[in-house]
Amino acid sequence: MGVYDTITIKSIKHKNFNQEHNGLEFQTKDLEPNFNTFTIDKNHLHFKNNILEYSGDLDLISYHSSKFIEYRISFYLGQITDIEKI
Repeated sequence: MGVYDTITIKSIKHKNFNQEHNGLEFQTKDLEPNFNTFTIDKNHLHFKNNILEYSGDLDLISYHSSKFIEYRISFYLGQITDIEKI
């Protein structure tokens, strides 16, 4: 299992993101994992109610309705630039 962070999706609007996945929690090991909780809302990455000016890719994984859901989300200064369903 290991150490991971949780990312809660409040609101993502992107052509490659399934809108039914808004509201789900995902896990990632890409942010120096320490069991922190992050949020993506209105296409911005938040930590403790502030936009985290992160630039890079996050691989997110969740298990919902008996199947795994995986995305690679790219950010520039905390804003989503691209999403790829894995």
